[in-house]
Amino acid sequence: MKTIIEPFKIKSVEPINFTSREQRKSIIKDAFYNPFLIKAKDVIIDLLTDSGTSAMSSAQWAGIMIGDESYAEVEVSSILRKTIQDITGMPIVIPTHQGRASEKILFSIMGGEGKYIVSNTFSTQPEPILKPAVPLESIYCVRKANYHLFQLHLKETWMWALEKKDAFANIGGFLALYDEKLAQLCRNLLIITEGFPTYGGLAGRDLEAISIGLEEVMDENYLHYRIRTTEYLTEKLIKEGVPVMQPAGGHAVYIDAKEFLPHIPTHQYPGQSLVAWLYLEGGIRSCEIGSLMFGKYDESGILIPAMMELVRLAIPRRVYTESY
Repeated sequence: MKTIIEPFKIKSVEPINFTSREQRKSIIKDAFYNPFLIKAKDVIIDLLTDSGTSAMSSAQWAGIMIGDESYAEVEVSSILRKTIQDITGMPIVIPTHQGRASEKILFSIMGGEGKYIVSNTFSTQPEPILKPAVPLESIYCVRKANYHLFQLHLKETWMWALEKKDAFANIGGFLALYDEKLAQLCRNLLIITEGFPTYGGLAGRDLEAISIGLEEVMDENYLHYRIRTTEYLTEKLIKEGVPVMQPAGGHAVYIDAKEFLPHIPTHQYPGQSLVAWLYLEGGIRSCEIGSLMFGKYDESGILIPAMMELVRLAIPRRVYTESY
């Protein structure tokens, strides 16, 4: 009997759907006015987040092709460890699949009864009161020499990073520590929750991309481009009379929706209204950071609003240009 093997059918990725205003009106209504429920193909300019949305370089893609997928002690884990040690000056490096995994491991060990962890409750970057801790979400933007001086005074410090941001990778994180005893406790928990300590829940190809990205982000020309991107958009919005937070940040532009839309009361969520309008008019996906996200209701059902009503335009790295 002859066995016939059907050839694989490769389905191409759907291109961006350049929708009309009327189409977007239906799309956002069907998504319950929640930008997270809009299909990516129906978004023209995606400013929802800068996490994991960067464009990787040709060097990173080349590294992915040679990624070693062995389970233990792959060479790239040593290369990544050395790269992070050179940048941070910290001797112990433990990879994880992203920043929140690093936090879960670290604070499961460091937390406990009678201890408190202060958090900004949004970007998952809490800081324990008892000892100094430095989230590395954008620490790569600090020059090596300056950072070396900084870390000399913080020998009790531990660090964690989200490499889905300034390492240009689509996934990844790490813990960096001085204390070997603490590190061993972290590794024990990591094995249960993430994987073997040399890969930390990441594929070998991801480790390659992260290692290369960490080197690339230290380039002064890139850093200038990155900061100028948000400054450029901030300046343009100010020129058009749009109230934005100043000075411009490093990863996003924040529109003051409360000032921009004073006719919309807080309980009708001016930030989310602006998010919906941006998508409706331009196919732009953004994120509300205001009373919809942080507001609470008291026992009588009255809204306790957030301190600010903002809309975040998070800028992916190496994705959009001035023309966008």
